Amino acid sequence: MLRTISPVVLAMAVLPVVRGGGSGKLAFVPGIGGAMSLIAPVRRVAASAPLMQLTSAGSEPSGNNVLYAKAGPGGVLGDCPFTHKANFALRAKGLDYPTTLIDFDAKPAWFLESINPKGSVPVFVTEDGKCITESDDIVAWADAQSPSPQLLGRANSDKALEVVGKVFPAAAGLIKNQDASLEDEKRGALKAALAALNEFLASNPGPLLLGEDISSEDCRLVGPLYHASVAIPHYKKYDPLAEFPAVQAYLAALKSTNAWKATEYTPDVVQWGWSKFYK
Repeated sequence: MLRTISPVVLAMAVLPVVRGGGSGKLAFVPGIGGAMSLIAPVRRVAASAPLMQLTSAGSEPSGNNVLYAKAGPGGVLGDCPFTHKANFALRAKGLDYPTTLIDFDAKPAWFLESINPKGSVPVFVTEDGKCITESDDIVAWADAQSPSPQLLGRANSDKALEVVGKVFPAAAGLIKNQDASLEDEKRGALKAALAALNEFLASNPGPLLLGEDISSEDCRLVGPLYHASVAIPHYKKYDPLAEFPAVQAYLAALKSTNAWKATEYTPDVVQWGWSKFYK
């Protein structure tokens, strides 16, 4: 869905780019309305991978060319797999933009009034002030910005989408499950989804779903597969990927991309995101 912010409402935030040598420390710089902006741990990545710029939401919108995302604990990038999909697509296309983090326990009034009345993320605000409020629409917008890599409409994409679409519901169903009588059923559903994915990957050249370049199907799968690889060992005490070598190699290939390096969040954030089902 597209919405447009009035220029009167927008206040541009100047976010300085921090360059560093991989200290892993957090750097703080002045941000919106005098608030402190949090820049991700400073480190060197490949030249084509832009530095992740994160700032906590201030008292007004962050301007144009910005991604709104869920805040994690302590003001880091949160665990939302839908935001991961959109963010991964934008970075795969080489786009550079800051990310404003929204605290879901205290959403700013301006976010609900001017950015997305539904209160959900991701939201991407384009250079001309259009608010794109659905992750699939953000992927499509990103794909239209440049011809390469082609995210949508690739050969074999329909089959890939069919396989990919079963992973997240199965993984989420298992992670959320608290009924011991359903545990085997939930594990079986995820095993079947991962087996189909493993077979698809093994029968294609790779290293990604549709070859060497990132596709929209990779963007759709990156978050759910990462969550499954972290949350299930933590909460269910087994590794669902252990018997699927092609899936393991695929996740490693995703993690080697510049898009991953510019969008990653740590395993403890994934665990935090699912912890609400274990309280």
